[in-house]
Amino acid sequence: MKRIITKLICTALALIAVLSLAACGEKSSSGTDTSSGASQASSASSGQASAASSVSGSAASSAEIKTEADLSKLHQLTSPGDAFTGYWKITEGTGSDLKSFVFCFDGAKKAYLMVGTMGYIGNYDLSVKNGENVFTTKLVFGLDGDYTYSFFQNNQIVELKNVSDNTTTTMEKIESFSSIPEAPEDPQIDEAILGAWLDDTGAYLYFGKDGIMYSAQKNINFTFYTYSAADGKIKAVSAMTEPIEDEFTYKLDGNTLVFNRYNYKKISADELV
Repeated sequence: MKRIITKLICTALALIAVLSLAACGEKSSSGTDTSSGASQASSASSGQASAASSVSGSAASSAEIKTEADLSKLHQLTSPGDAFTGYWKITEGTGSDLKSFVFCFDGAKKAYLMVGTMGYIGNYDLSVKNGENVFTTKLVFGLDGDYTYSFFQNNQIVELKNVSDNTTTTMEKIESFSSIPEAPEDPQIDEAILGAWLDDTGAYLYFGKDGIMYSAQKNINFTFYTYSAADGKIKAVSAMTEPIEDEFTYKLDGNTLVFNRYNYKKISADELV
């Protein structure tokens, strides 16, 4: 629990820093969306695969464990979805200073606030209240509450009106967005840690042979990194509006990975996606 709270505090502080940059006119973004002309495939998704009832119960035998996962299947959109399904940026009204933020609604009631290679996970819902169609969501920044809504331009623009204070927010749909960074050239990899890992709080780790690392706390947040691993140390780089460098320690004890002093059990990569 202490680790979860610490991670949330760090994420919140990082998001506040992004907000400060946005207020000063910061316009750069480390993620990929079609409005910036990038072509990386979309990787937002409706949710993480369920963890087993316990870490020990989810650890597969070595013969069954798969170590490779298609990370583009994480946090992806569902079909047919609903009118909000897709990726959006706030263009006018409340939240219009959040230039680097992308809001994703996956069509299965999962909402994501994404910036760079990081994401915060929330929920959303569509309902009818007092005879009006209402969109409800709770995210860290930008959108929080009940909104009536109207779509325009073939559902590519939506105007939200906050039920509690009547403020408005206009969002425009973008074609796609990916939080997955470009794989590094010739990454230094420790084959012993490749694959997916799970601890007893529902925290996931994944190390790919392409030099991409994924860390997530189920239903709370996630981060993609590029990484290198050697001599018991992992050097990892994530990004919000600018690169963020981290260093972690690790060691192996059978099917247990001790990552920054926390124990993770090896699971099949199929359980991750």
